[in-house]
This record gives sequence, C-alpha cells and structure tokens, in this order.
Amino acid sequence: TEVTILSPSAAPALSLVGIIADDDLTVDYEIVSGSDVLNAEFLKGDKDLILAPVNLGVQLIENGAEYQLLGVVSWGNLYVVGDSSYDGRIAAFGQSAVPGRVLELVKEKMNE
Repeated sequence: TEVTILSPSAAPALSLVGIIADDDLTVDYEIVSGSDVLNAEFLKGDKDLILAPVNLGVQLIENGAEYQLLGVVSWGNLYVVGDSSYDGRIAAFGQSAVPGRVLELVKEKMNE
C-alpha cells in the first residue's frame, strides 16, 4: 500500500514514526515548517493524509477542501525522547507550554 503524508514538524511528526516504519506500507512523507504549505496542499488535494492543526483543517474543509477529520493526533502531549544512555539528558517539546510545566512538576516530585 502506498500512502502520501504531509505533517508539520515537531510533535505531530513524531506520531508518524510507526507508519513510516511499517514494512507493509510505502510511505512518501514530507515534514514542513509553518502553515503555508499545509494550506496549499489542502487545496490541491494530492496527499492521502495531512496532519494539521484542527482549527486550520476544519476551516479549510468548510471552504471546500476534500478531506475528512479522522482524529486528533495530539492535545499538547508531552513527548520525551531518550535512549539507554540517558545520563540525565532528555529532549522534550513544549518547554514553555503545559507539557513543559508538567515535566518540571514531575522532575520536582522525583527530587523530593
């Protein structure tokens, strides 16, 4: 099965890892910054799947884009990335937003 996907960078792109790694799929994906490319691709209708902010997608669908809202990928999720060489270092998205504040709270509780 061949699938074409467009996604904004950061947290939404992380949700594609399982699909991209699926050996039963041939995935042609593009990860972009900003919403200009998302707007243009919605109107073209060439992609099988577009990950976009819900408000942007719904607005474009209401204005004639031929896509359906299939689901919500993230709700300000906290993504923490690391491996076995953790060594006290991590990478996380949402530093100044709710996810970052949740991470700080967890770190504080761990140090109590």
